[in-house]
Amino acid sequence: IRDPEAVLRPLMEADVMSSTDCTSITADETYARGEREVGPARCAYMPGNRAGHAAFNTGVLYFRATTAAKAFAAAWRVRLLSVAEQDELHYVRTTEYVDDQYAFNLLLWHGFRNHPGGAVTSTRPRSRVISVVVDPKGSAGEANVQAAAEDARGARRTAFGWRSGWKQLVEGKVGVSRPGGAVGADEARPTSFAFAPLPARFFC
Repeated sequence: IRDPEAVLRPLMEADVMSSTDCTSITADETYARGEREVGPARCAYMPGNRAGHAAFNTGVLYFRATTAAKAFAAAWRVRLLSVAEQDELHYVRTTEYVDDQYAFNLLLWHGFRNHPGGAVTSTRPRSRVISVVVDPKGSAGEANVQAAAEDARGARRTAFGWRSGWKQLVEGKVGVSRPGGAVGADEARPTSFAFAPLPARFFC
């Protein structure tokens, strides 16, 4: 087994990393070198992709000890436990056919193109790490659900479970690692997180 440091070091700014269902090393590496609007099947997670299917795999996961990573994990938990309950902003009933990987993908699909123009956006130039926007208006629009849910340029609604998961973290109901809760009551709820799809070469 090779030391993974060479793979992980360029991605270390990510809050969350995962393997993917992209089984084409050529597609993964070719699209990583240049921006294209349409990504190939299951590999459409590269910066610049506005269309195409991306599939993320929970077989290999990495969470950095950041506030954003904790918020993601809490929202993921809420999504998994919310069978037959109403979505907090979409008002659409969830389904019993949600497993860990599908719930993980739902959070990523919600926000990985949640940018002006609808394209996947990297956290910095020439990086595989992408920005996933899950709460476009943050806490500023909470008094008005519609204002919080929509952006003038077409940003989408707050991800299912993001706010309720954060509330549970603050209240110490999940992930308790210190008195009072997993995050401080004075910490601002993240509006996004940095995500890195791990290179296909190491899984194909």
